[in-house]
Amino acid sequence: MDKLACRLAGPADVATIRTLLQAAFGPLLGVVSSRPTALDEDAVTLAQRLAQGQLFAIGELMGRAVATACLLPTDSAEVAEIKRVAVLPELQGQGCGQQLLAWLEPLARARGYARLRLSIRRKLPGNLAFYLRCGYVPIGEQPHPRAPDDGIVWLEKVLVCGR
Repeated sequence: MDKLACRLAGPADVATIRTLLQAAFGPLLGVVSSRPTALDEDAVTLAQRLAQGQLFAIGELMGRAVATACLLPTDSAEVAEIKRVAVLPELQGQGCGQQLLAWLEPLARARGYARLRLSIRRKLPGNLAFYLRCGYVPIGEQPHPRAPDDGIVWLEKVLVCGR
């Protein structure tokens, strides 16, 4: 796998982010019992997220956007949340997601965050395995609010200085 070129997204990237989210989350419709909320993102909501200070990263291979992820503040000044991690289906499992998350870590650290937190659906065990490989550890579970047959697993990663 070539090295991913990562950058922060701006307002001009809203359509690209939406396309990546649709491509990555669309196939989950047949796997999970409730619609992934990432599929409900449109140009307006994504522009609002950017305006609110949520940081979207875009990963590119040879100038083509292939991955995105969002870093957003939480109620704790030490913790940021990772959301909307999306990689084009044909490139999943090839390191794009890992590279994008690794690129976001020093960015989060520079903004004063000591930990990154994220949640996944229990019905997507491949996602759990992916985040465990990226150094995240489970910190709790809860029922999914829109899917009683599913659960949410919360994971966290402590950011190491200099990484």
